Amino acid sequence: MYVVIGDLEDHSTYTQNVKTGVAFDNSSIVYRLGKDGNPVADGPFNASKVPSGVNAYGIRNSYGMDFDPLTGKLWNSENGPGFGDEINLIDPGFNSGWNKLQGFWRADTYFGGKYVPVDTVPASDLVDLSVNSTYSHPEFAWNQTVGVTAIRFIDSEQLGENYQYDLFAADINNGNVYHFDLTNNRSNTVNNEADTTRDSLLLDGQLSDKIANTTEERYEALFATGFAGVTDLEVGPDGYLYILTFHKSQGSIYRIVLEI
Repeated sequence: MYVVIGDLEDHSTYTQNVKTGVAFDNSSIVYRLGKDGNPVADGPFNASKVPSGVNAYGIRNSYGMDFDPLTGKLWNSENGPGFGDEINLIDPGFNSGWNKLQGFWRADTYFGGKYVPVDTVPASDLVDLSVNSTYSHPEFAWNQTVGVTAIRFIDSEQLGENYQYDLFAADINNGNVYHFDLTNNRSNTVNNEADTTRDSLLLDGQLSDKIANTTEERYEALFATGFAGVTDLEVGPDGYLYILTFHKSQGSIYRIVLEI
């Protein structure tokens, strides 16, 4: 079982990339738990700093995780502080960069209407929990926050071959659902340890820089819209996509089917 915990409030630890922070306090991490509910012993980090069950860190706030059905790799969504909402590929040892980096920008500044790019942050500013710590840019980011929530892979054929094994993401601010193709040559690395193919989203046109810079660019990845804020996406036993929405005190569930 994988559990994600955000940065909570007023937390300042190694797992928020604060070198002078207090001791580990179960924040800004992805935990990996065994069947007995205890942290898995073979974690990627130095247990003297964090428990062995910690699989990733530097995460601000995440409201969605899912595993790629073809590779077994973990992906998540992450919300920024007003910019830089992310979709990430989480390998063991992943450092998402918070609170030094968010999206493709510095997390602590917004100068003169321009975001300051990550290359102004020295790599030494990030906390390495072990030799297995690795920072990588998000696979996709919105420079203006959309409140990204759930992400979900569709492993059924019910919506057609064009959507099978693709990634879907949702947002709370606009009631949108987004669709992303992935690299075609990714394979099941769970059973093929020699495979080193880099999984990634297939992005072209205005999204080739991996950033939705404007509302117009955001629409390039749009799959469905017109909902209240979307809080969850699930694939049902029937293979169709289900969308859970929330508005004021009411929620609704929608089922997305293939038109013939």
